[in-house]
Amino acid sequence: MHALMTKRMAGLDLPGPAREAARAARSFLAGLRLGPAGNTVLGHADPNLANYLWDGRRIRIVDFEDAGRSDREFELADLVEHLSARHADWTEFLTMFDLDGDRLLNARRLYAIFWLHTLRPGGPAEHRNPPGTLDQRGTRRTTRPGKGRLQRPARTSKKLQNLPRPGVPIYTSSVTRST
Repeated sequence: MHALMTKRMAGLDLPGPAREAARAARSFLAGLRLGPAGNTVLGHADPNLANYLWDGRRIRIVDFEDAGRSDREFELADLVEHLSARHADWTEFLTMFDLDGDRLLNARRLYAIFWLHTLRPGGPAEHRNPPGTLDQRGTRRTTRPGKGRLQRPARTSKKLQNLPRPGVPIYTSSVTRST
């Protein structure tokens, strides 16, 4: 995904607030070094919340056409960054898993970049989302008070020290590296 997003974001000129997000995304991609996956899982790879059916007792998951080998951090990042989940606060949910915080953060950034590309004018998701969705994604991810590192959530495991809270940007000029 890193190589694919690097290729697709090269030279992509987005309008409005997403322009700065695209610039920061290219900077992030240029410095990213992902280490090997530590928690291999069978991944769903399509976390649209409409694919999780609740009958009052259990959840049934549908739409496995993209399923395959993945890791916990990438699967959870895909879920958290999916447009269908953009209004949810995932902070408490993510603390239930034993995760590599750096890998999760980098995976979230990659999926946020994926959505910037997918929502671009003429992109495959542009017509399926309300007007202004690209601007909201760009603005949400590029504005934050202060500078420096991402804030820690109220409750964390030792591994989740870089978990961003809702509204904390995914795009940033500083790069978190996994070894």
